[in-house]
Amino acid sequence: MHTVMRLLGAISGLMAALALGLVLVLVAIPTTTWAGIGTVLGISIVLVSPFYLIATKNRNSNGGEVFKGMMVGLNGGLNAVVLTAIFMPEPAKSLSVFFKAFEKFAQGPGMIVLIVGAWIVLLHLLTMFQTLSGWSPFQALLGWSSWLMPMSWIVTGVGLLFVLINFILAGITGNQVEVLKIKSLDFHAKTCSLLMEGGLIHPLMGAGGFDMGNFVFLNRTGEYLTEHETGHNLNLAVFGWVFHFIGALDENVFGGHGDAYSERLADSHAGKVDASAPLLNMWQ
Repeated sequence: MHTVMRLLGAISGLMAALALGLVLVLVAIPTTTWAGIGTVLGISIVLVSPFYLIATKNRNSNGGEVFKGMMVGLNGGLNAVVLTAIFMPEPAKSLSVFFKAFEKFAQGPGMIVLIVGAWIVLLHLLTMFQTLSGWSPFQALLGWSSWLMPMSWIVTGVGLLFVLINFILAGITGNQVEVLKIKSLDFHAKTCSLLMEGGLIHPLMGAGGFDMGNFVFLNRTGEYLTEHETGHNLNLAVFGWVFHFIGALDENVFGGHGDAYSERLADSHAGKVDASAPLLNMWQ
């Protein structure tokens, strides 16, 4: 039953994303494409915030699974919408002319963009089936495909910046200054994640690690920590940047700590067993 509810939610979220695609066009016509994209991203914050709250208050229930699916469907649809908007020419100053331009775009090089967008949407919908979402090869597809997802780029882009800062500072000091020293590097191929232990930018206040998309920053290593943090990369791929930052606030600001909804989802990738807080249906 949970699968059915997740699918219903995902389809609803996808329909909402298509409606936001029209909003993007209507805003972009009198202004610019980037103004339209910014408007849609702002609206997504307004939508995902209550969806996250409802899902976290109704974990592993039919109602909670609906809103989990809505967040996934919305994110998948917005990935396709924003990706298309980025590569399309600036919209003409009327809706009818825009649709003619879109038809021409779809029949030309834009077909590749639409195929990639459809692939991303398909991955999101397939995530609703736990037999797939818990399967390592499928998780690898998600992790590697995250590079194609605009709704992941904000987080992954910041992660890349952090990595570059750490590399530059460690490099110019010969990796000999303890506070700047990169202690280890690893690559988690199953989720396409670079693992960095040490460096100037690292987890604070005793935290073991934190994830910024395809980049993971660690204070220590270990199988559980690696699988948990790379679980956040999978979360980002299917739920998007708004979910990622709301989850961080839930954990660190609003007192959710390890029981925060996003943390429990990441735990499912690590297979953590806690009788007082059973795993959520996601990556196990």
